[in-house]
Amino acid sequence: MLRDSQKHYIIFGKGRIVLNDALFVLPSPWLIGTIPRKELRERGIYVGIDLFQGVPVFWNITASPNPHILVLGPSGMGKTETLISLALRIQRGFNADLVMIDLKNELEHKLALRNIKPLVLEAERDPVGILCALRQEQLLLTTFIKSLLSLVRPGEYGGYYLRLLRDALKNATTWRDVKNYLLNTVSLSEDAELVEMLEILEVIDPVNCSKIHRVMWLDPPSQRPVVVQFARVTYIPDHLLSLIMSLLATSLCLCKKDNALATPKSLKRVVVLDEAWTLGRQGLNTLSRVLRLSRSYGTAVLIASQSPDDLEPYTSVIAENVGLFIALASTSRNYWRQVSKIVKLSREDVEYALTKLNIGEGVMRIAPDSRPLFVYVDILPP
Repeated sequence: MLRDSQKHYIIFGKGRIVLNDALFVLPSPWLIGTIPRKELRERGIYVGIDLFQGVPVFWNITASPNPHILVLGPSGMGKTETLISLALRIQRGFNADLVMIDLKNELEHKLALRNIKPLVLEAERDPVGILCALRQEQLLLTTFIKSLLSLVRPGEYGGYYLRLLRDALKNATTWRDVKNYLLNTVSLSEDAELVEMLEILEVIDPVNCSKIHRVMWLDPPSQRPVVVQFARVTYIPDHLLSLIMSLLATSLCLCKKDNALATPKSLKRVVVLDEAWTLGRQGLNTLSRVLRLSRSYGTAVLIASQSPDDLEPYTSVIAENVGLFIALASTSRNYWRQVSKIVKLSREDVEYALTKLNIGEGVMRIAPDSRPLFVYVDILPP
């Protein structure tokens, strides 16, 4: 049965007749050869229902090039619920850790509606553990320094400041240690933005790495989802917020849970970032690199944004590095033109998506197959 509390369909080709009590499916001969291969969609993580055939649709992660997900859609179309549902199914299917970055202070409530009580880390109140993560992973440390310098000292990637920051971060146990090291080493009077950034990190990540025994999102208790909240941090300029979001997301993706190597059939951590636009241009550049690396670290990254334009100029790079892509309903023709660059949509497909799709419905692509599936995304718990 089509899992939809409001309507059931008779489906023929791309037309639907709404019924109240039952679902009858008439297979369409025009669909043969136009949908993704069976091995990609008939087992794995449950996604929802094929709108044209009325059959369940799955995502075979192990048959995809990588375990990442990109969901696009305007506000109110179900992006957040889609991310939550898929993240929980992946977490349970692979017995993985789940960490969610929450900018709107809504994920704790949405999880509670599913009878799930997450571990909540609130910036300013709790040690998020970004600095401790930097000390553990050399690649992460270098990525952070380059991202920071791109904002405050463009062109200094391989120079004196890179070595200086690496030395400051390598041995520091608090963000104040980092700031004091730099203040005692060079004159930072011309680098007010760098000082401001370090002071903000000191406030939102009040951690002492010499005292903290574990970073909660690296080793969460009892497989509870971890929600990192930033909603109450309203004083951070947008460009600094983008760097902090980029830093945290990169930390989550590239910090190894343990020393065991990840395999194509193993995932150790699921990371959810709902509002990808907050990463900004530099952060999206970092994210595109992280997506290529994080599978070898055993991490699945689930991201969402309102439109492909939010991710420019890295939309195509990000889309090429996700295993599952879902574009939810929109009445914008430009939106579907942009989506057509990611998944193969005919002119008829675009017209159908533009005029027929409702809340919770969309177009799905499972890599490496570029052919689309029109689906109803089932957000109900299993």
